[in-house]
Amino acid sequence: MKLAITLLISVIVLSILFLIGNKNATTLNFNSNEANIIVDPAEEFFTPSPPNTNAEKTNMPLKNDGSNNPKKGILNREDLKGFIIEGRSIGEINIGDKKQKLLDYFGNPTEGYFYAKCNISDLHWNDIDLDNRGIFAYMKNDKIYQIESFTNRFRLNSEIKINDSPKDLISLYPDLEAYELLRSASIVDGSANLIFWVDNNKGIAFELYNYQGLAESTRKIASIIIFNPSEGFRPRGMCKELLYTRELIKRNKWFLDD
Repeated sequence: MKLAITLLISVIVLSILFLIGNKNATTLNFNSNEANIIVDPAEEFFTPSPPNTNAEKTNMPLKNDGSNNPKKGILNREDLKGFIIEGRSIGEINIGDKKQKLLDYFGNPTEGYFYAKCNISDLHWNDIDLDNRGIFAYMKNDKIYQIESFTNRFRLNSEIKINDSPKDLISLYPDLEAYELLRSASIVDGSANLIFWVDNNKGIAFELYNYQGLAESTRKIASIIIFNPSEGFRPRGMCKELLYTRELIKRNKWFLDD
């Protein structure tokens, strides 16, 4: 009898802990051929959750006809690599291309959202093989206006890579301007606000995260972003209405931290 009571109490405790641990997670239902995806609260900034999720943010239909990528949601082809051209392209994907070209090139995405308030959408391909966040593409009216690469599958001609020091950018991009996204700190980015170095004329930006090493904490390049110079840079592709309490403010040149 005592053993049965003990087991019952254990089950109740575990159930409570499970519910607490999952109260902030959101289940996103894709088409029948897509698996459900759980959004980790730590990744909330990459897939912003508006106050009224049902009204303002919906998962996109991710049907892919004729994909050359057999695995859903990850960049796993050996030939999937190329160059980044400022203001123009990443690999074979150009600013202005339509969503179908993204699906044909990268395959089925890990996740995708539509934001009704701004009439924009994003698609994300994780890069598990190289242990990074992969590629994010941002679209309006089904056309790409900004692409963000967290993977070294794609590189600049200058050979600047993800996780390089931002100091390497100073001589290569002397016209970069520094911006800080207030209230954007998260554990995944080193618990410090994101910093962006942006060249609006060339259509390129670099996201800088706070790398926490054993001996020191320093900024490193988290991603390389290309955009149409005539439209300007948007942090994580978002419009002002979707940044909510986050505010992008200009800092002194080559700003890294307070």
